[in-house]
Amino acid sequence: MDSIPELGDIHKEVFLNPAIFSLIDMVKNQRVLDAGCGEGYFSRLLAKAGASVTAVDYSPRMIDIAKERTDDLPIEYRHGNCEEYVRRQKL
Repeated sequence: MDSIPELGDIHKEVFLNPAIFSLIDMVKNQRVLDAGCGEGYFSRLLAKAGASVTAVDYSPRMIDIAKERTDDLPIEYRHGNCEEYVRRQKL
């Protein structure tokens, strides 16, 4: 996994990033839930754009990887089921 650059693989770079970057200014000063955050790629992009991010994933290993890849950003990583998390938070 360490061979993939921070901006992501070619699929993210060509297809996903342009769409995300066109919308990313809308998240500044917002609370954002990254449901199924995986290794935290989108969570980091959102936090760097000024969002306060709660990132949830069912895989404890992916949460560990996300935490390892995240520096000083406003991201709260949570292990668990997204449906249960949202229900408990009453979002």
